[in-house]
Amino acid sequence: MVVIAAFLMIGFVAGRAGTTRVSSDSALLDRVILDWLLPAAIAYNVAPIRWSLHDVAVVGLCFVVTIIDAALVLLACRFWRTDDVVKNTLLVVVPLGNTAFFGFAAVVQILGVKSLPEAIIYDQLGTTLMLVTYGNAMARGMGTVVSCEDLYAVLKFRPLWGLLLGTVTGVLGGGFDWEPAHGLGVAATAALLPVSMIALGAKVAARGILVTWHVAIGVIIRVVVGPAVAAFTVLLLIGNFRTVDAGLLQTAMPPMFGAALLAERRGLDAKLAYSLCGMGLVAACVALPLYGLLLK
Repeated sequence: MVVIAAFLMIGFVAGRAGTTRVSSDSALLDRVILDWLLPAAIAYNVAPIRWSLHDVAVVGLCFVVTIIDAALVLLACRFWRTDDVVKNTLLVVVPLGNTAFFGFAAVVQILGVKSLPEAIIYDQLGTTLMLVTYGNAMARGMGTVVSCEDLYAVLKFRPLWGLLLGTVTGVLGGGFDWEPAHGLGVAATAALLPVSMIALGAKVAARGILVTWHVAIGVIIRVVVGPAVAAFTVLLLIGNFRTVDAGLLQTAMPPMFGAALLAERRGLDAKLAYSLCGMGLVAACVALPLYGLLLK
């Protein structure tokens, strides 16, 4: 958490110092993260995964909590009669958690390193798949009828390429054993944290941060209500948390920065999206240790 806070502050200071250039610099960082680092990291981390029935349950948990969060957002937006731009922004950002660099660190610190493989599976085959399918669809505002243009936009989404490349590589060869490819995968994975947090800090510095009921409701759904419903469901079906404790902890991660980038790219409310990410980080630092105690 100290590392995350440090890079956020670096981005914030850089954003304040170069306010006139922040839009062009941010656009470059957005492309680096969403079009290059994220696809490369996804491909590298998906390739070594070997499926089991337990993994199917973990990924299913991600799908279920995405549906729960989206349904809660829709109910809140209908109750407050929210406009379509805000509603779509919430639908993109709230159901998708920061289950990669933030989630991995939190799971290891709260549940122990033994739980890391389950956290990786939840992120790479759960959150990633939800980003490239559900997230991309919501960001484009797809209706009940999916057009060829919508499908083409999904196919152009580069994190999907990374997911497909990693899956095919895993099936055929088991991973990126060639040294340059291995080094590229390690570098891309390591770079996601500092680059993403610097970009988020710069965007918050340039745009400011919203403190509204939209942000409050979104953060509460993301880190409190959605995870509570998921935990209660698991308790009813299985009788304990131990079998999927890392997956349950992943359901409570703050909103995903990649989802906020996607929302901005599709012309949604960027300030709301980045405010959800920033305030979500603060809320998660308080909620996650308490949720971890419950799971233990």
